Amino acid sequence: MNSLLTPEHVAALLQIKAATVYQWLRTGKLGGVKIGRQWRIRPEVLTAFVNGVPSSDTVPQPITQPEREQFWNEVQQWCATQQTGSDEWNEYVEESRKLEGSSINDGLRDEAQEAQ
Repeated sequence: MNSLLTPEHVAALLQIKAATVYQWLRTGKLGGVKIGRQWRIRPEVLTAFVNGVPSSDTVPQPITQPEREQFWNEVQQWCATQQTGSDEWNEYVEESRKLEGSSINDGLRDEAQEAQ
């Protein structure tokens, strides 16, 4: 399984600022997948981009279940470092409410309620 790259990782690989990568993602110059508020880039899309293939010519495959689980594991790790009631935590809870209906989100919301 190919792991997804973060914009910061792409910036480090290309030796540019992360803000440039985020701009490319927002404008569609670089193809990426947005999961919640987090951008992720498939390595094959980055390779095509570096080789001059426009992002419209690179059709990314849907995110696989292991990739989705890896992302949610990262979210859970982040949640464990946050204090409930902090601005970051409240922002996370707000975003979580937008994901209603997600079975993964249900589990995270239950954990958050237990922690409070």
